Amino acid sequence: MKNVRNSSKNTPELSVVVPAYNIENYIGRCIESLLKQDTIDLEIIIVDDGSTDRTGSIAEEYAAAESRIKVVHQENQGLYKARTCGVRFASAEYVTFCDGDDYIDKEFYGCVLEKIKKYGCDVLQFGYKKVKNNKVIWKFEPRYREMSGREALKSMLETLQFANSNWCKLYRKSLFDGIEFNENVKCNDEDVLLQVKILPDARKVYSIPIAGYNYDIREGSIVHRARGMEGINILNTDRIIYEYALGRLDQELCKSVAYDYSAKLAYWYNKCSCAGYKAKAREINELFRMIVKKNHLFGYFPKDASSRRVMMIHSLYICPPLCKMLYKIAVKG
Repeated sequence: MKNVRNSSKNTPELSVVVPAYNIENYIGRCIESLLKQDTIDLEIIIVDDGSTDRTGSIAEEYAAAESRIKVVHQENQGLYKARTCGVRFASAEYVTFCDGDDYIDKEFYGCVLEKIKKYGCDVLQFGYKKVKNNKVIWKFEPRYREMSGREALKSMLETLQFANSNWCKLYRKSLFDGIEFNENVKCNDEDVLLQVKILPDARKVYSIPIAGYNYDIREGSIVHRARGMEGINILNTDRIIYEYALGRLDQELCKSVAYDYSAKLAYWYNKCSCAGYKAKAREINELFRMIVKKNHLFGYFPKDASSRRVMMIHSLYICPPLCKMLYKIAVKG
């Protein structure tokens, strides 16, 4: 880590951690949108994750002119380490994340900060908009819901009804106290790993149907690249999540983690099998069967779970060719 620049004189109400890597054409837009959150005392922590373009210097220029901005420089370690590094420098009671190529609606953070204080919750989930070429193409507005952190985690892992993304939530910063973030995770599902560590200790979690985060879909982004075969690296992170759960979570939550892991293994079995990577497909299938058997997942039907995930898990365990056929039908549909 090279240096940290600037800090606000007053204790901020909210710390926003902004991981940034080689996004010189987008980081200014992100920062400008955060500076428009002028209804609250905001702290902006930009973590330059070893950028090789002008991302870091642009962030420094903003920090030189604006005392609310801190800039942290580190060697490239990925989103997971950039986010958790930023939290260490946060001084507010609440913290949130905003990827450096995304942006926030004016005064939105003031609105959701008011809600988390009103409800007295440890985590607040809000909605977001997917934006492509400056046009909103999809909006997610979660329904009003109160739950415990354990319920939220089970919902995320089993039903996908609680979003796994870190940037659509506000957190009480104390949830990060005492947690080590030593894993070498650079791409794919690092959001899930963070949630698995944070949510079990949350007493109260709220979801609200307000969407003010703009998630920019662009060519070259990490998520865009992960849609191809290189996205199989997600399984490395899911293995880390599974091993973490076995050592630290109770049996019920471990089963939820195993269910999510097995569903992803089933997906990548089908993807590899259809792409002609037979050896990799066999390797994934062997691991899948071990996870299902060890955690007694055959015959496990979580309430409100995705029917497609349930079908993939059970059909792969019974008959891999059937699972592959159903996958092909789903892809064509």
